[in-house]
Amino acid sequence: MRHFFRFTLIAAFILLIPVLLISRTATFQDRPAITYFPATGSITFNQAETRLKQENNRVNWSVGSSVNRRVYLLQDFSILYKNNRLIAIINHWERNRISLFKSRSVKIDPGFYESLSMHQAEVHEDDLIYGKITRSGDRIYAGQIGGKLYTFKQARSKREIKLRQSYHNKINKEQSDLLAEAVKQYGIAREKYHVFPLSELFSKSSDEVFPSSGEGAQRISGQLMEGIYKTMVRGIQTPDGRLQSPVGSLMPLLLIGPDHLLVVIQTSNYQIALLRQQF
Repeated sequence: MRHFFRFTLIAAFILLIPVLLISRTATFQDRPAITYFPATGSITFNQAETRLKQENNRVNWSVGSSVNRRVYLLQDFSILYKNNRLIAIINHWERNRISLFKSRSVKIDPGFYESLSMHQAEVHEDDLIYGKITRSGDRIYAGQIGGKLYTFKQARSKREIKLRQSYHNKINKEQSDLLAEAVKQYGIAREKYHVFPLSELFSKSSDEVFPSSGEGAQRISGQLMEGIYKTMVRGIQTPDGRLQSPVGSLMPLLLIGPDHLLVVIQTSNYQIALLRQQF
């Protein structure tokens, strides 16, 4: 039986209404969802990768995965941020496959680009559904000298270090302001939570992040990925009851408590939605 994700909405969050979202930079469609299922040892990811690479005045954004056996459903879902705001989504899935690959070309100008991807394999065995979810990501910095664009992933020169720091200073300020506004608006007891952006989850293991380990941490992570997916694909319902496209929204902040987590998302028109997931 499907173990559906249980996000309790504080600022309403609709999971059951398919919506076609057309943005200024991308078109998103409702498709088979990233859904948490109990893990099985019969599925292993041989490869799960996200890449950002400059090609002239564009960035090639590619996402791929492969598993050790043919599965009922294989899905790659990737979100791309520029300077901490969502600009595009890749949602690629196929049935009865062992591998996937998808790429897009996005116009690039000076800024910090970061892509976060969720990869899921689903199998049906003995009338039961099992799954495996893993994560990957990549980032690239873009600057300009004399009208010529250049990119780097690791800052080496003084110029690159200064540029990288300027981007992160701005992002850190945005995240700090968002947290302060959410604490004020929803009466959150800040001292009870460990706070970090969604991107940090993609650079650490689930055991490092959540107050659980092993299967428990994997379950929490899988259910969180399901909630993020549904929010990004079906839209963010704001406190005024409207459904907003996720394009232009800030990268979510995660607030990890002892028995639950909160997800704070600010839409492109500066409304703040607060989601809750019980462990």
